[in-house]
Amino acid sequence: MNFDLLNQHNRDNDRRYNRRKTMDSTGYELSQEHPNYITLLIIDESGSMAGLRNATIESFNGMVGSILTDAREIPNLVQHMNVYTFEGSTITERLALTTVRANAEIQSLEYHPGGSTPLFDAMGTAITKLENIIHAEKISDDTIKVSVAIFTDGAENSSREYSLQEIQRMITRLKIKGWEFSYFGTEHSVEEMATQLHMDKVQRFQKTKSGLKETMASYSRENSMSKHSFYDKFGKY
Repeated sequence: MNFDLLNQHNRDNDRRYNRRKTMDSTGYELSQEHPNYITLLIIDESGSMAGLRNATIESFNGMVGSILTDAREIPNLVQHMNVYTFEGSTITERLALTTVRANAEIQSLEYHPGGSTPLFDAMGTAITKLENIIHAEKISDDTIKVSVAIFTDGAENSSREYSLQEIQRMITRLKIKGWEFSYFGTEHSVEEMATQLHMDKVQRFQKTKSGLKETMASYSRENSMSKHSFYDKFGKY
């Protein structure tokens, strides 16, 4: 993998897209000694999500609470969080990669739906940047686990930089390294899209406030179990 070319690709994308960061990051510290677990959330912020705005923010806050609980329960598992939203010509890194400790304070999600659905570009941008960071820190594959979760109420319709084939190759390569990918969708061919993207898990949710909340809470529970399972491999309970 040529990381210089990946970095150039990101810089080119930054010029084409309105890239933003909105949350203050407390910074990250990937550990060379202890196992690392990264939760990467990629959340649809297109106009059709407007009716679920409050539910999305509330569900995000609940997810943060779950991660903080995990940080207290598994103190030697170094946990990190990275959050992106996407709509129209804007892909926003809402929370830059941040190490989440038991006493961390993470702001609520800033979320203002509007625009179209550049799903592939959001995935390519978020995943490429995170992979670059991990590579730069020289973290071995067996000491890091990445869980990528995509939440969307519509199919890809406006990406300009990444194609389906490029995302497929990216995901296939990273699954070999142990990354896991989950796709949560509604109001489009969810199962077909997830299959095309080579997702590990797919779940269709009802486009209601309770439907979204239940889905994001379910992911939080599964994410917590995944952390315990990953950490258990190191025999440090």
